[in-house]
Amino acid sequence: MKEKRNDDGFRLSDNRRRAESLQIARQNDEFKNEENKRRAEAHKIERQNDEFKTEENKRRAEALMIERQNDEFKKEENKRRAEAHKIERQNIEFRTQENDRRLNLLKIKREEEERRRNASRMRMSRDKYENNFHLMKLNYESKIKEGPTHICNCCGGLWFEYSIKEFTVETLRKKGLPKEFIDKVYYLKNTIIKLCVTCRKDIMLNKVPNLCLSNGLAFYEVPDCLKILTELEERLISPRIPFMVIRTLGFCKQFGLKGNLVNVPMNVDTNVSILPR
Repeated sequence: MKEKRNDDGFRLSDNRRRAESLQIARQNDEFKNEENKRRAEAHKIERQNDEFKTEENKRRAEALMIERQNDEFKKEENKRRAEAHKIERQNIEFRTQENDRRLNLLKIKREEEERRRNASRMRMSRDKYENNFHLMKLNYESKIKEGPTHICNCCGGLWFEYSIKEFTVETLRKKGLPKEFIDKVYYLKNTIIKLCVTCRKDIMLNKVPNLCLSNGLAFYEVPDCLKILTELEERLISPRIPFMVIRTLGFCKQFGLKGNLVNVPMNVDTNVSILPR
């Protein structure tokens, strides 16, 4: 048989007979199902090979690309896709997932746009800062040259000039503030009322600031007889003597308190009685 198949005429007639017999056998549904099953199993085994799978996908893509050059095929394909998508959108779960995907894509797009805007804004701000750094430095040095020497008439704190705003009693009355309220918050009497940012904010709301000196936070006036005392005399009549450790901090040589502050009570009457008269 092998020698006969070497003859081209015999091989051609043999292949024709096999094709005819196979065509007759395929008319039987059971034989056709078995054949399709064998082909599917063989194809499944072949697709386990990555190289075969890659080649098959490549052939399919090339065949699909050639078919898509036909306008009629392209229209039919788009029509099938539209119908399949329409059927899928009837499923609520699919519709929800599709909406979620759209929202995620929109969110990513907006975040990217916001990132680009922020980068552009930072770049412009950095360029502006670099160009105006010298002017900013001069402005800062001129503002801190005098130091916080302006006193707020409400809280008594020391502030820079740009943090203080001047008023008069008439100006505050025109803003609807009662005279009794003005007299209460206007603790340090002066011709011009100087108010800091914190106090001014509360006063304009007709509220007494928490740090207002009229809340019992003002220091008592030192009598003239105590102003002329020396340090030793101050210690002798002081009801409490504080002990603390003050050290330099870092290379800037500023001073700071280290450890606890100890107040030692003193009996002034005993000290005075011991002193010679």
